[in-house]
Amino acid sequence: MYSSELSRRWIEARFDEEAFLSLQPDWERLVLSQSTRAPQLSWSWLWSWWECFGRLCPQSGRIGSLEVLVFSDDQNVIAILPFFFQGRRAFHFDMTRLRLMGYNGELEPNGLTEEPLYVIQPGYEVQVFSETAKYLSDGLSKGKWDCVQFGIWHSEARVLSESAREEMNRHICWTKHKAGMNLVKLPETWSVYKKELSKSMRENLPYYPKLLKRHDLDSAIEVLTEVDEVEAAVGELVRLHRLRVEQDPNHSHENYFQTIDQERFYIEAVVGMLPLKEAFVAKLVIEGDTAAVQVFLRKQDTLLVHYSGFDPKYSKYSPLFILQARVFQDALESGVQHLDLMAGNALWQKRWNALPVNSYSKVLAVRKHVASIGRAAVYVTRRELHAFWRRSGFRRRFSKKVYSSDANGF
Repeated sequence: MYSSELSRRWIEARFDEEAFLSLQPDWERLVLSQSTRAPQLSWSWLWSWWECFGRLCPQSGRIGSLEVLVFSDDQNVIAILPFFFQGRRAFHFDMTRLRLMGYNGELEPNGLTEEPLYVIQPGYEVQVFSETAKYLSDGLSKGKWDCVQFGIWHSEARVLSESAREEMNRHICWTKHKAGMNLVKLPETWSVYKKELSKSMRENLPYYPKLLKRHDLDSAIEVLTEVDEVEAAVGELVRLHRLRVEQDPNHSHENYFQTIDQERFYIEAVVGMLPLKEAFVAKLVIEGDTAAVQVFLRKQDTLLVHYSGFDPKYSKYSPLFILQARVFQDALESGVQHLDLMAGNALWQKRWNALPVNSYSKVLAVRKHVASIGRAAVYVTRRELHAFWRRSGFRRRFSKKVYSSDANGF
């Protein structure tokens, strides 16, 4: 138990899964009070992430340990920050990072989660972050971890107290600003929204469905909400997502489903959100073939447009565009007021008139110790080399050669 100076309010660290599981009712209660519209705050998403990425790193095999910070007053839990770390391997120069669930990094499989995962009852942000900074700083000083990493919404970062900043600055500390989600504030009707779009978008909305009919191709859009259907559809999504990456001649698309663990996590998380109607899958079928699949997550009046896949042989019909247009129209008519098009700066996001909002900051603090600094330096070097390779023209040229060789049977 780590005692707080605040009267009748304390911070407790929970280290085992049973104690973590017992927090589900409090987590779900606090989620309802959050101003952020992130559907990934659902308990299903959080628990599935821990099972697939936190408990055991699928790449390195490092075992995860929970260190969930729970804040309470004299009556209720007022905040939960689900931290964890993965221990060092024998004969490896691993860095021990305490971090919030949802964040992996360049060297681990993508956790498919961009948003910070924590919940705080509104009005307690200053106290919670102040006490969290003390706890993290104390752990670093004692050598429990080499570094700590966590994200914090920009709106909440502004209320950080000077004492919290001073605590983190006792160590080697960086803060990196990250762009938030791209949000569309919808008007009252679909016809008004269409008028707000560009001329080319207004022309394309009817053009591609008519193109399918002109080529005598039967098509239908299916909205799936049953467990068996969703499991199968997400499996198709992953297959088409990978196929699109493999057949992209410019190698400009990132494969977010490189491992079976990512596919397993995504299916588990999405299926777990079905009972509360927080998720559904939309599928465009052309002549009996699945042409495009996309997952949509919903929280209150916001629809989040999540991962997708489409068959490249139907690319001239813009299958995802057809799918999204129908889903957006139906969503608006069912009471959705905002579209969350995720983070990024892609052309498709701008075409729907999305604007970046609700950015967040990533905080990294490294212990001031020779061994910790050395491990951090090795980690950063490996991460930067990996990032350089992933973005470089060398990778694209190498990928083209490999694809060409495979195609010719060598």
